[in-house]
Amino acid sequence: MKTHLKRKNYYLDEKKIRRVRTILGAKTETEAIDAALNLVVFRKEILKSLEKVAGQGWSRKGFLVAKHLIDTDLYIDLIQSGTTLPFIRELYDKDAPGIYFSSIVAQELLAGARSPAARKRVEILFRPFERVGRVVTPGHNHWKNAGGILAKVLRDRPGRT
Repeated sequence: MKTHLKRKNYYLDEKKIRRVRTILGAKTETEAIDAALNLVVFRKEILKSLEKVAGQGWSRKGFLVAKHLIDTDLYIDLIQSGTTLPFIRELYDKDAPGIYFSSIVAQELLAGARSPAARKRVEILFRPFERVGRVVTPGHNHWKNAGGILAKVLRDRPGRT
């Protein structure tokens, strides 16, 4: 994406800028503001993509659309530093009809959101999916199957006795 930099002067809350710098791990105030603006733009792109495909169902042009779930660690990185933004943006651009949000990811992100501002950042990520009915919540059998798979992986892991 081509950037169009121009010097601007604004009255901004310094305390809020410091918080954004800390949350996003930005080295400068400019970097923090730019990253925060990128998150806002990305959220809008998510909303547009999801609203465009809402109601299209499971297939597109006769082909099954695969479900994609983005793991918690990628969202954490997106919130904190933004380094996964290009990957997530590419996934949304290519596979918007198949992208869903996991209730487990929502729970994990909310558990780490220790302030009202942090909670709001997390809600910005999952609310669009709720609005268009693209939330995946595993049932009891899914959890049982996952437990069996995890036990097998741990049992068969090299170096274990």
